[in-house]
Amino acid sequence: MRKAVRCSAHFAVISMILAHSVFAAETLPAGIGYKPGVRPPRPGTVTITAIQSNKVRYDENENATAKVTLVNTSHRPYRGKLIVLMHVDLDEPRDITRTEFAVGSGETATWQFSYNVGPETYGRGLEVRFVDEDGVLVDAWQEYFGVAAEWFRIQQHTYAAPNRLYDVNSWVTYRNHAHYFAHEPTDFGVHPAGAEIYLSGQTGYRVNQSARQAQMDFLRNRGVKFTFYQTFAFCGQAGYEEMRKHPEYALYDENGQPAVDPIYGGHPNPMELASPLETGPKRRTDKPWLDRAYTPWQHCAANLALDEAVMYQTRCIKKYAEELGFDGIYIDGNMGVLRGFAYDGTPNVPSGQPNEFAKLSARNHRLFSGGLKQDDPNFGTWFNWGYRSIEWAIRMGLTHTIGSGTGARGDVGDENVRAATAWNNVMLLDETGSFLKSPDAPKPREFLSRLVEQRDFAVQKWGASTIIGYSFVAPHVTAEQPGPSKWGWATLNCLGAQLIATQVHYAAGFLPSYRPMLQFTTRYSSLLWAPDIRVLPAEQTSVRVSAPDDILWQELVYRRETPEGYDLLVHLVRLPPTEHWDIRRVDEPEPLKGVRVNARLGSDELRQAQVIRPFQFEEEQQTVQKELEGIPGIDGVSVEVPPFRYHSLVVFRVRS
Repeated sequence: MRKAVRCSAHFAVISMILAHSVFAAETLPAGIGYKPGVRPPRPGTVTITAIQSNKVRYDENENATAKVTLVNTSHRPYRGKLIVLMHVDLDEPRDITRTEFAVGSGETATWQFSYNVGPETYGRGLEVRFVDEDGVLVDAWQEYFGVAAEWFRIQQHTYAAPNRLYDVNSWVTYRNHAHYFAHEPTDFGVHPAGAEIYLSGQTGYRVNQSARQAQMDFLRNRGVKFTFYQTFAFCGQAGYEEMRKHPEYALYDENGQPAVDPIYGGHPNPMELASPLETGPKRRTDKPWLDRAYTPWQHCAANLALDEAVMYQTRCIKKYAEELGFDGIYIDGNMGVLRGFAYDGTPNVPSGQPNEFAKLSARNHRLFSGGLKQDDPNFGTWFNWGYRSIEWAIRMGLTHTIGSGTGARGDVGDENVRAATAWNNVMLLDETGSFLKSPDAPKPREFLSRLVEQRDFAVQKWGASTIIGYSFVAPHVTAEQPGPSKWGWATLNCLGAQLIATQVHYAAGFLPSYRPMLQFTTRYSSLLWAPDIRVLPAEQTSVRVSAPDDILWQELVYRRETPEGYDLLVHLVRLPPTEHWDIRRVDEPEPLKGVRVNARLGSDELRQAQVIRPFQFEEEQQTVQKELEGIPGIDGVSVEVPPFRYHSLVVFRVRS
């Protein structure tokens, strides 16, 4: 099988001259000593054990450096040449650089080189080959990274905690985005705390500002982007102080009291309002009876029907992001208007009509995004806006999602979501919680339906990016030890197949079993997450799939226009054998053989057919890519798909 070396936060192998190189999958011992991102030296030869780019995400046309490590375990020295290729899109190899190189017997040698990542957005595969003096290919290896100033397009958002078994840096996890949930002094009207260590407004986290800043500075040098958290509610002492200064910005109940946040709830306790914000050792305690930590989860909603409140929030976020070095903002919800009363006691939306809420919410998103993105079009705006949550929110009396264009009861028009997504670098979150643990979690086939709905809403209709999360699977599986299930490998790779095929990014805690998906989506993001990839409705699909087992593909066929014609993208997704997601499942399925894909092309001509997929547990940690032979027939052209366990993407490159 031709193996294009693999990718992720987180690239195919090519031949020495112009064609691709061909590698057989190398097997590993069943889980013993397995480490994500680690390639052990092969015995008796030279092995490229690592390719370390200086970043995991670059802007287009940015200069980059990379370090290559080679280990010679043989009893003789090797001399030859190192050749560097860069792979773009499906398979566009570019010769980057080459050098004479030697490595002695039993030695480890390194080489560093510089290059430009090029103008294209999306994933890259950086391949290094070592060719000996006789022109024989001794070894080849690839690593992967993303290129996008509009960085939500390639967002990889999988967290990892340090452990004793393997490294969890950004090159292992492919993470290129870090988010600080509920870390700020208030969730509305945010300002720097002016304190060494402070309690965050919503959750009461002890935030060490200097330590967080050092962490951000460190990761920023790796190309990681940062967002912070806000809602539509004042909270914490900093928030209550802003509310005291601007009572007109708050939303009120009919009785004249500040409106409780409809999701998180909780009036502030007046006995806690004077508690000190500063919790660090530099603070003097002059009034010990006030030296207390306030109770978290107390919020007072803002009145976003008032455009001055919207502009106030926008100015605060912009200034805060500039001072602390953030690249985007996550709004837990959106900038839509909640129903309530203004400071003068009148209804904040006098008509109370749904279309008026939609109109005002759309105005808010124009003011908000226009203000934040004026100086930087790629400042990220990230909203909690899942397709399945819209009807629930409206049913619960929450009006901020009215105008989402879903046709749900109580929803009218689409101007709200249209205004929010009419900008660069917008991400919509479908928040599900830890569905892999929940007893009422959707079954795998139902979960795919949810992903398809979110894809069609956020990506296909509005051109935004979309992500689902957060899902943390412990205590069933630990991140440190593989256990019998190899970090839930069988189930999580079934899950990854669905995410890959539906254009949905994933927010979760990192496990090595996520790495095949993260690597694949990093390398081939241009074929997965680009806004010009359009899903083909079933009635327009000229594709047929035959397989000896159940395969999902009918809603997973896409078309992308190219200068020569178009690419037809056919995702093949296997379901787990269990009715529910079973993270403790041990046995992996046998690779499925005998799958054929037929495409009716009419008078168009097939230029090339390729299949790509994530690596499997026993294989090298590289994406797998192989050219397929197209067999013409009466009803189009067909290809036979090599055996696979979880997911394969067949790409027909067609000349019109």
